Amino acid sequence: MSQTKAIVLTAVKDEEWIIRLFLQAMSHLADYIVVADQMSTDCTRAICKEFSKVTLIDNDSPAFNEPERQAMLIETARRLFPGPRLLLRFDVDEIPSGNLFEDPEWKALLKAPPGVPIQLQNVCLYGSPYEYRTNQQNMHGVSYLNYGMIDNDKSYSGPPIHTPRLPFRNNVDPIRLRNVVCMHYQFADVQRAVTKQFWYMCYERLRFPEKEPLEIVNRYRWVIRDVHTWASRISPSEWLTGWQRNGVDLTDFSTAEYSWWTWEVLRLFNEHGEDYFRDLPIWDYDWEDTRKAGIALGITGLPDRPVQDPRTQQIRLAHHLIEGYGLERSPYGVEISQVGYKVFPVHSKASPNMLINLGESGRATSRTGEMSPKSDFVTDLLPLVSIITPAYNRASYLDETIHSVLKQDYPRIEYIVLDDGSTDNTTEVLEKYTGRLIWETHPNMGETRTVNKGWSMAHGEIVAVANSDDPLLPGAVREAVAFMLLHPDILVAYPDWDMIGSGSEVRERIQVPDYDYLYMLRHHHCILGPGAFIRRRAFELTEMRDPEFRYVADFEYWLRLGLYGKFARIPKTLATWRVHPDTATLSHKGTAMADEHIRLMQKFYSRPDLPLEVRKVRAEAYSWAYYIAAISVGSSRRVAFKYYLKSVGYHPRSYLNSVNSLTRLGTVIVITLPRPLSVLFVRCWHMVRPILARGYRLFKERLRHRQD
Repeated sequence: MSQTKAIVLTAVKDEEWIIRLFLQAMSHLADYIVVADQMSTDCTRAICKEFSKVTLIDNDSPAFNEPERQAMLIETARRLFPGPRLLLRFDVDEIPSGNLFEDPEWKALLKAPPGVPIQLQNVCLYGSPYEYRTNQQNMHGVSYLNYGMIDNDKSYSGPPIHTPRLPFRNNVDPIRLRNVVCMHYQFADVQRAVTKQFWYMCYERLRFPEKEPLEIVNRYRWVIRDVHTWASRISPSEWLTGWQRNGVDLTDFSTAEYSWWTWEVLRLFNEHGEDYFRDLPIWDYDWEDTRKAGIALGITGLPDRPVQDPRTQQIRLAHHLIEGYGLERSPYGVEISQVGYKVFPVHSKASPNMLINLGESGRATSRTGEMSPKSDFVTDLLPLVSIITPAYNRASYLDETIHSVLKQDYPRIEYIVLDDGSTDNTTEVLEKYTGRLIWETHPNMGETRTVNKGWSMAHGEIVAVANSDDPLLPGAVREAVAFMLLHPDILVAYPDWDMIGSGSEVRERIQVPDYDYLYMLRHHHCILGPGAFIRRRAFELTEMRDPEFRYVADFEYWLRLGLYGKFARIPKTLATWRVHPDTATLSHKGTAMADEHIRLMQKFYSRPDLPLEVRKVRAEAYSWAYYIAAISVGSSRRVAFKYYLKSVGYHPRSYLNSVNSLTRLGTVIVITLPRPLSVLFVRCWHMVRPILARGYRLFKERLRHRQD
């Protein structure tokens, strides 16, 4: 049996700054090295030819082609080096720690099962190999990543960006090395790291135009901002000495004022225009100065006109929040401004862009009395956000909710807590916060009227409700305001949320659907959950919550307000919804709640001004409302069955046109049968449903073939 060969695979483009160090190191641990070069214009190719173990192949694509180049590397290794292969896929700025030479786990990799991922923890070196950064959630920096496997000869495919490195087996436990780490030189050149993330953001904006800007930014901003605030650690000596004994100088890399990522971003501006990328927080970089330098260096494809910041003032403010300035520090970390990197502005340099058309402005005020740090003109431009908390006998949870609002990192919050005639010690809790928020107590009048009262008291341009037992998550207000500044046309923005228990433990993370008004109406499904933020102008378009409803007042309001403007999902978890024995929408199920679902539809469809597309789905909307009423009614099986029959009668097709209809049918049967029979039915249902579902799909396929 032939010996297993270790083959390192890497892809490069203009990597002169570190390619020599990478190849020196890899020559000590690999039998062969395959390098796919994408038309480098520096000395990368010449350096590769100096190393006898390197097989240099050409990646002739002018465009970014990550999955194709991965496949090219794997196929080349398989073609040139037959027999058992240990494939190691490292980027050119990644080098395993030097303790691998003595590590028994590393030596045992040649005997690993084929296709099983080999994982190393990725360590963010910072400035040099002697220092790294950690975010306290992991020992060394980011996480375990897949770097290798014994080749399983499986074909390779992947998404257009951030593809798997190798065709790993699915659903198998990886081999995690406990001692050897991957030293990532990404932040050895901080400027290069940040401009690389700028390019990734621009590329995703082009490749995935349907993505929300915040979704793109959230993926990369940890590199641009967060890593500079992580704790600094000294690299263990064993990471370094193994390489030193083998004559590899881990400091043998260079830094440059500009990288090819920088030129690629400018080429994108030239091809698509700056305005296409205005929603991305990349504009504090001096692109015009860089363009001039590139022209002087003879770089081709750059704009022949000055590059200008295309953002509106609203977008600048949104980026101010997205990057987490905190009003007193640079978005890229204090340390960068201290050491004087030319391309990373301190706050004082960024501010003038944000002060355009200021006009007269007073100093910002915070009605919480706690939250505003040192005020400045940028703060004055940010919209005031009013948060309303209606409280009724929730003293045990109220402290946590109040703290979650007062500790938000947004500087302009007006916080109003209204005690709806509680009989517990709610007022004692509120008295502790006198001067730090606005609070009142009044005779009990129900949550709907209490929320309306709070909305009437609010002064904010943006308003939200945080129920007394549902705390906000850190950064919720800042993220929501940034999202609404980037989308000035939306009335309401709503986030994903966590379902938490009585002890605030996370039970489930809920990713809500993207907004679809007709879906929400047709399926009687309130897409919006906790943490929704509303523009004040919404109160001028329609009345506030309808006091006629106790349990579904929020849903009724969203259906009504949705007729007047756009809603949108914030692609981030920002809020919570607590499940405990006293939760209102769970503990009071019965005929009253079921009846509200029906009355909601009756009142809604009595409006004479409904658009045609809304009137067209009336039957389906009623069908789902009666279905929801049937499963909400509680122990009254006779009433539940009556609602179910009406649901079927309103829209029979909705029970016949999908596999999920079987689940609806099974649910109703369970709630209408006597308990012993319902338990028996559930057991049988789990066995029969897959058979019914398969039969239904076959029936639909045959029917479609006949129609064809």
